Amino acid sequence: MVDLKKVTIITEGLSFKNPNGILTWIRSILSSIGNYSCDFSIINITSDIEDAPEKNKNWNSLSMILNIDPWSGRFKAFRFSDVECNYITFNDKVIDKIKRHLSIRVRENELAFEHFISPLFKIIEHFSLPVGDIIHAANPGLAALLAIAIKRTINVPILISQHGDLLEEWKLRLINPYFLGEIRYPIELKEKNDDLNSSLNDVHNILQYTISQANVILPVAKFHVKRNKQILGIKETKSIILRNGIPTQCYPMKDHPEEKEIKVGMIARINPIKGFESLILAAKEIIDSNSNWIFNIYGPIDDYDYYDFLRSLVEDLNIENYFIFHRETWNVNDALKEIDIFAMPSLIEGLPFSLIEATAMGIPSVVTNVGGVSEVISNLGYYVPKNNSLALAKGIMRAKEEYTNGKYNRKKVLRRNYITNNFSVRNFSDELLRVYERLLYCF
Repeated sequence: MVDLKKVTIITEGLSFKNPNGILTWIRSILSSIGNYSCDFSIINITSDIEDAPEKNKNWNSLSMILNIDPWSGRFKAFRFSDVECNYITFNDKVIDKIKRHLSIRVRENELAFEHFISPLFKIIEHFSLPVGDIIHAANPGLAALLAIAIKRTINVPILISQHGDLLEEWKLRLINPYFLGEIRYPIELKEKNDDLNSSLNDVHNILQYTISQANVILPVAKFHVKRNKQILGIKETKSIILRNGIPTQCYPMKDHPEEKEIKVGMIARINPIKGFESLILAAKEIIDSNSNWIFNIYGPIDDYDYYDFLRSLVEDLNIENYFIFHRETWNVNDALKEIDIFAMPSLIEGLPFSLIEATAMGIPSVVTNVGGVSEVISNLGYYVPKNNSLALAKGIMRAKEEYTNGKYNRKKVLRRNYITNNFSVRNFSDELLRVYERLLYCF
């Protein structure tokens, strides 16, 4: 076995104040691979440089986190061990070469330039960065661009994870210029004298460049591989599917609900890509015919304007007594105990942890078939079209029938077994470790 030394993970918007998918992913890596001879450092691109975790006994492999805010030029390092980190500084020759590569792909002073290229230049021009034997970018956007810049300086292998659908997310952003997407940037995306196709072409070119430059791509779902081939021209052989994993033993199967009320729930950040308004309108349809329902939302607020819109919609429909916003939860297990039917009417997804967790507990799910959602629930859930509240309401009513026709107890076991066999954190960590070893051996 190759002696694994140091791995540098590059993330964007990693927050230890609000639970989210990227934090769960980082936890999976540090808690499961931390038992091996890996030493991790994290470069986190964020506007909240003061945010860092408390020392975690299961994260002994984490040496440091470097929070960088390229928009203000500030940074802060948090050390968790005495392991020394190697740092690099980018020289003018490398910076000029990177600029030449990107100038033919993205137009300056446009939306994609402001979002990806400008912060990249600020980072490589003004900061020294910790680097390891492997650079692991958490996404194919800004994080991957920074990984490539490091590779061009010290020639280390890089791999890029794919969690969501960045190109599809940008379509939504460009249709609605006030759609922030993530609570990670200090300024809102501005209106541009730009058409949709040319802006998407910039983002397309960035993704094609970053993914083509990686040594290995780690998509979380099969749909990424197909889209990479069809849209970006990336060979399937470059990808290794690495599904998100959970410790299934921590998620006990849920018993048949004894209360008369049926509780529908959604665990997700308050963000337009999650389609919350469809759930609110579906709730109105259901409650008008039967009031024995409660709808629960658990999630941090990404977009406060959107959150205010959702609250106003609930009030306008006069369903405040049936629709509850709980904000974020650090204990997903407890939240899922209060959910009989899991709803996820998202517009785009990757491979959502909350859906994996709900399915592990046997809870029936009503979802839009986007991203890798179908890979999580297979034929054990209920699919509805996007932006269709009536279909969503009917899907929720179908899921409720499991509790009345006696099928729930059988189906919950099938769901649990499916997640145990396909989405265990052990499988995740073993495969990621093999990828790291292979990169070090072959590079």
